[in-house]
Amino acid sequence: MSWRTVYIESDQNLKIKNNSLIIEGRDEKIKLFLQDIDIIIIDNTRTNISIPTIIECTKHNIPIIIDNNYHDPSAIILNLSGHHNPLKNFNKQLNLSLRDKQRIWKQIIIQKIANQRNLLVDLKTKINCSDDDLEKMKIYLKRVNQGDTQNMEAVAAKLYFQKLFGIYGEFARKGPNAINGALNYGYKILASRISSAIIKFGLNPTLGFNHKDQLNYFNLTYDLIEPFRPFIDWIVHDNNQLIQDDKLELILRIKLIKVLSLDVIIAGKITKIKNAIDMMVKSIISYLEGKRDDLILPELHLPLNIRKKLENEEQGISF
Repeated sequence: MSWRTVYIESDQNLKIKNNSLIIEGRDEKIKLFLQDIDIIIIDNTRTNISIPTIIECTKHNIPIIIDNNYHDPSAIILNLSGHHNPLKNFNKQLNLSLRDKQRIWKQIIIQKIANQRNLLVDLKTKINCSDDDLEKMKIYLKRVNQGDTQNMEAVAAKLYFQKLFGIYGEFARKGPNAINGALNYGYKILASRISSAIIKFGLNPTLGFNHKDQLNYFNLTYDLIEPFRPFIDWIVHDNNQLIQDDKLELILRIKLIKVLSLDVIIAGKITKIKNAIDMMVKSIISYLEGKRDDLILPELHLPLNIRKKLENEEQGISF
């Protein structure tokens, strides 16, 4: 099972030899087995990567994220032929009824708000969050209906973000500021991994349950990312001292990338977020095939062992 996150921060040359990724810099040369690599992030504009390297990485379902000069993920390279029968799943996605789509969206939003509330509970002593605020989040949770037609997602998000980042004054998710920049970076890391899983298991990322933007190739991705977003919110909040002006510090980018290796509870088990993403996507296939009535979604809890792991454990390799 793949487990390494490879982060390329300085100028390197990437090539393939003997089923391994060779990373060559001015003073070092590293060899990594392709089967061990989960994702590659190139966070500079000076690295050279060959076409054969890209092809071999896609054969192993290794997504490659390329950042621009502002450390913002601007492109992702994915395997477009990683499943033996994508047309079968594509047809099932097309034929999914509006009622089923709304039912799934309700599950996703309920879990998202539950995870947001859990985070506020875990951070209650550090933020300006009262019992009344937590009770409001619980009420919003109970008011989510089929398709969330009352938009409880937005109502909960307004309170949630104000409590989480209210120490900085009035905060809104829209608008250019350092916190939103950090959040967006982390969300894109999650979205890239989710998109890779969607394609790997033969689903079409364009066909979402709720998102329907005709110009967005990743509507399904941005449906499925919702219950995972609070994990990024927590990392950004927990490392707010690293956010200075509009600059996204290297150490914070690495912490955000490591989100894929954090522990999460899903289906009553503890596993890594990257594995939970696979479990969630596979549960969609089971739902489409009529084998289950709900999706498998992640639960956010922040025990001390997770915090220590993010701070101390080597989950990837940086260059």
